[in-house]
Amino acid sequence: MTTKVPQRRCVGCMVSKDKPQVLRVVKNKEGEILFDIKGKLEGRGAYVCKSTECLEKAIKTNALKRALKSEIPQEIITLLREEISRKDFIEANDDNLLKIWGLLGLCAKAGKLSYGDSGVYEAVTKGKAELVILAQDCGKNTSEKFQILCKEKNTKIITLSQKKDIGKAVGKDEKAVISVNDTGFAKSLLEKL
Repeated sequence: MTTKVPQRRCVGCMVSKDKPQVLRVVKNKEGEILFDIKGKLEGRGAYVCKSTECLEKAIKTNALKRALKSEIPQEIITLLREEISRKDFIEANDDNLLKIWGLLGLCAKAGKLSYGDSGVYEAVTKGKAELVILAQDCGKNTSEKFQILCKEKNTKIITLSQKKDIGKAVGKDEKAVISVNDTGFAKSLLEKL
């Protein structure tokens, strides 16, 4: 017996789609407009397809505003655009990297990553980092610094892809170095390599 997947109508194209294929914006009881990434927040919801075209149409025609009976803050629109951009980026990569990018995205959402030179340095020195990921195009000094530090602290280190790719996968700007601060996530990532 198959379970029926709930359908939600996109306010951009007005087509009903499976719930996992749409993004949800919610207006909670306090009147705040939030991007509901997990689709479980209480409040009045409006849905938009995970496509740039549908989002831009929903913004241009004020469909999101009408559905929630409220102005949509610019930061929510930015978050929606970033999520769609991340999805498009992941789809453009091969299957081997797809699982890695997805895990890194989950890790970022779970708050289990450190970013940048100082953040990763602190995570490694305090013993929080389980895995350090360097971009292939990071600077020579950065690479040497973290190779030495990870060797001293017995922390696994790998080189993977480009700064822009790593940043995109975790929903940030370019990242030359990140650390995974969770044993389970680190183990899963290493298994995918």
